[in-house]
Amino acid sequence: MTEPDSFFASPERTPTEGIAPQAQALGEARFCLDILNFVPTPMMVLNENRQMLAANQALLTMFEELGLAPVPGMRPGEALGCVYSATMPAGCGTSEYCQECGACQAILEAEKGQTCRRECRLTFRVGEVLRAAELEVTASPLDVQGKRYTILSLLDVSHQKRRQALERIFFHDLMNSAFIVSGYASLLGSLDKEHARLGIQRILQAAQRLIEEIQIQRDLLSAEQGDLQPVTEPVHPEEALRQVAADYLSSPLAQGLTLDVQPVAELPALTTDRLLLRRVLSNMVKNALEASAEGETVAMGVRPIDSEVEFWVHNSGSIPRNQQLQVFQRSFSTKDRNRGLGTYSMKLLAENYLSGRVAFESTPEEGTTFRLRIPFQAPPPSGVERPAAS
Repeated sequence: MTEPDSFFASPERTPTEGIAPQAQALGEARFCLDILNFVPTPMMVLNENRQMLAANQALLTMFEELGLAPVPGMRPGEALGCVYSATMPAGCGTSEYCQECGACQAILEAEKGQTCRRECRLTFRVGEVLRAAELEVTASPLDVQGKRYTILSLLDVSHQKRRQALERIFFHDLMNSAFIVSGYASLLGSLDKEHARLGIQRILQAAQRLIEEIQIQRDLLSAEQGDLQPVTEPVHPEEALRQVAADYLSSPLAQGLTLDVQPVAELPALTTDRLLLRRVLSNMVKNALEASAEGETVAMGVRPIDSEVEFWVHNSGSIPRNQQLQVFQRSFSTKDRNRGLGTYSMKLLAENYLSGRVAFESTPEEGTTFRLRIPFQAPPPSGVERPAAS
């Protein structure tokens, strides 16, 4: 079966030699570009094929700060380094992933004569480094000398989204653990010795979850800022997998479910960051447990593949296709608003810090399997050392 030229927007492009005359014609309307340069929000002007003809000073500054070097004729995703912009030969706007892109949706509405505002979760690369941003995009039609253009504004709301996610973590996850600590502590004086011992154990577990959640958020912030330094050491793959499984055996998430660690022959030790590996594996298992119904089994295993090792976690549920296209985007979640850091952090930590990659497949017939593949021997670390746990 032949793959289509586009899964969403038109694949047609203005040839390179046609971009300069269009940009020149637009530049003759100096008042328009002068007004754009007074606006502090990054903005670009697109032609009928969604290709960039001009950018205001705010956008040029943003490109410079990110280390990007776009040229006229690029589409927005290509200029911003979107990881999906080169998925199809025709570029930005034509892949299956672009169906869920707020920027592309807004541009297509503007081409119909309507001003449209959407949220765009952008995953992009600067060099080999994976990064993410949440943008509020607004696309509006612009008529200049009888010619129709589209103005696209890009307001970065990443800090607002991050604050919302941290508020959710603080008010929900951390408060739940704090209530457990407080509840058991208030009962200790009235319990017999055996129940008091159990209460102390519950307090310690809840306190440990509090500490781990704070450490996870601290490390994730450091990872996004490029300040996280992997601390490599020998790690036995099957041991790492079993430790993560053991962490969840007593978790409420695993109640009514079976955690099945598949047997594996002894493998050579990895040289990797033990804590970051555990974070990624833990998120893989947590997602599978949350997606499973009572009585179902979550299976997990590890196997060597040439010079790499592959960890995998499987559950019988499936992810709808429109959600699959957004799984690794920051702030996207299949659960509720202001979450979505789990799968994003898996990809961020695996690609930027473990020299690996995370992928998944999901169908109603086969269920869902997430896979983490990393090299047996990590490359030499660089950067700033990870803060020690306090």
